Amino acid sequence: MRFGHNKNKETEINLTPLIDVVFLLLVFFMVSTKFVSDNSFNVDLPLAVEGDGSSQQNLLVVSVSSEGRLSLNGKKVIDSSKKDLGKALKDACLVSVEDCAISLNADGAVDYQRIVDIMDVARLSGIRKVELATKTMAQD
Repeated sequence: MRFGHNKNKETEINLTPLIDVVFLLLVFFMVSTKFVSDNSFNVDLPLAVEGDGSSQQNLLVVSVSSEGRLSLNGKKVIDSSKKDLGKALKDACLVSVEDCAISLNADGAVDYQRIVDIMDVARLSGIRKVELATKTMAQD
């Protein structure tokens, strides 16, 4: 009995699993990359003795510069009237407005009335959770 071995058959390398692995790595790094968002201006936060970091899932970050300019999640709010700010807050909530919270990053030199106005707009928009961001100051 003769078993025929075909010695002329060329061996091939199957690249499909390699391409699949490279594709999965590419997708993984694209999904896990955190994009850095620039604030539209620098905010010098006031100091506090003790602070607690926010763990809120649906957090909207409202920044107020020392000149009173506003940004919402790093994007400038061009017309910062109460009506337009309320609309921008409602549009920025990805879930229901009641489940959203605001982190108010206001410069230490901002007029107190400006902060109260923003908190009023948030309340009138249906947002009940507002936190004031501060820098932590070491206790002596």
